[in-house]
Amino acid sequence: MKGCENLFVPDYPQQRYCGEECQEAALKWRRWLKQQTYRATDNGKEHRREQAKRHRKRKKEERKDSQKEEIGKTDQAEAAQSVGNPPATNLEESCCHRPGCYDLFEPHSCTPRQKFCSSLCRNALRRVIEREIRLGLRTRNQRE
Repeated sequence: MKGCENLFVPDYPQQRYCGEECQEAALKWRRWLKQQTYRATDNGKEHRREQAKRHRKRKKEERKDSQKEEIGKTDQAEAAQSVGNPPATNLEESCCHRPGCYDLFEPHSCTPRQKFCSSLCRNALRRVIEREIRLGLRTRNQRE
């Protein structure tokens, strides 16, 4: 896991995490990565659009309810404040494939299939794979 960096000897084949805390954090990260991948598909974008519509509708109703309450307390000019939209994110951003790294990055034009945000993340995962090969837990053709 990014940030842990504890050295340990695996108890069983392909054990990659030093303890339950790191294992749970890795599970959370994998779910986040799958969500990012799914939302990049057409079906994921459609579901996200529908979710945003429901959210906007719910917020609009909440604003109407709160405005009715505030009108009695304050004048209408103060009650008609708008919240605004968050800045748009770059759709071309990719997620780092190192467990625990939530960094988003824009792939370089010369490396469009880039999977890691930095050489530190790439080398950290490479060390895990090399350790598994050295301990005989993985063969060379299983390399990712």
